[in-house]
Amino acid sequence: MVTAVQTQTNVILGLALVEILNGDLSDQTLALVAAINRDDVPPPLDHLVGFLHGASVDPEDRAWLIKASIKEIEQIAREKWEKQP
Repeated sequence: MVTAVQTQTNVILGLALVEILNGDLSDQTLALVAAINRDDVPPPLDHLVGFLHGASVDPEDRAWLIKASIKEIEQIAREKWEKQP
């Protein structure tokens, strides 16, 4: 059964993924992700949460973070794809 915390975490991660893939990651979304306990997130998304926990608010750093996050998402997708029969 999915708990309210899991649902809230999924909504926050969904928002973060959409923003990243749109090339923008807001301070508000980073703050929401920062409130997530990485230990409560199953692999492989726990890596993305940990990565975003160290995010900077500097615009240049943010641009790098978005690019690096897209690479992380790509890696997660590739691993999932390779496990498919």
